[in-house]
Amino acid sequence: MKKLFFFLFLLPFTLLSQDYREVWVDHDGISHYVRIFGEGEPILLINGGPGMNSNGFEGLASTLAESYQVILYDQRGTGKSSMENPTPESLTLNVMATDIEMIRVALEIDEWVVMGQSFGGILAYTYASRYPTRIRGMIQSSSGGMDLGIRGNVLIQDRLTAPQRDSLSYYQNLVNTGHEEYGAKRREFLAYAYVYNDDHAPVIAARLAEANLEINGMVWNNMATNEYDVKQEMLSFQPPVLILQGEFDVVDISLAETAHAVLPESTLRVVPNSGHYGWVENPDFYFSEIYAFLESLD
Repeated sequence: MKKLFFFLFLLPFTLLSQDYREVWVDHDGISHYVRIFGEGEPILLINGGPGMNSNGFEGLASTLAESYQVILYDQRGTGKSSMENPTPESLTLNVMATDIEMIRVALEIDEWVVMGQSFGGILAYTYASRYPTRIRGMIQSSSGGMDLGIRGNVLIQDRLTAPQRDSLSYYQNLVNTGHEEYGAKRREFLAYAYVYNDDHAPVIAARLAEANLEINGMVWNNMATNEYDVKQEMLSFQPPVLILQGEFDVVDISLAETAHAVLPESTLRVVPNSGHYGWVENPDFYFSEIYAFLESLD
């Protein structure tokens, strides 16, 4: 089960995307790759992972960019934000939060809306705990939460049918005993846990294969070693927060409920008939909630 935990937030979707402009932000010896979609009030979109590039979030960025400016970037060590010889010390949440702040400074943005999907929600909370005055609003989408409560609250087994559970267990055991050639079959059945509509599972399985597992493992281990927990800081976080959670999310609803209880200006909305990706499985509801929230900030 431990290996499954490390795969927790690797799974964005790819949809058609509009034009964007590219910016490179040099910081800490890394050229951070940033893409800017659209015009208007800025939204920072932080993709899931860790260890994944941002390519699968182009579709989400493009839709939001019809009315807003959306900033999408590759987290350090992923995609085009490459780094040599990554170490645990160079991949902490605080280091990655500083990357975000350096992007804001380079783009000369005074304040922005920060939106984190899945593991990106963890990064968004970390950034908010350090730079609260730079955030005018926050969106937490199927978030990994503000502490280590995610451990034990990933509903992989609950979201699978009995035959899918048996198949996942079978191929997981093969991989664990050195038969890496069965990794694709393991990913095939793991993917079903993240979606409400099984038709989307092949996209998930394909994206799982692209993960940088070295970075993924380092980040999760750092979170455990440093006892990640920003609840105390979030108790005094004043900007409005929209919390979106899939009705059939692989992340237990308790994480969203905890965030709602902690954050003084938060709204929790459950996305019906959706797993971990509300903008794909129920876009009408998902985007209507986001646009209503963003308009309330104006």
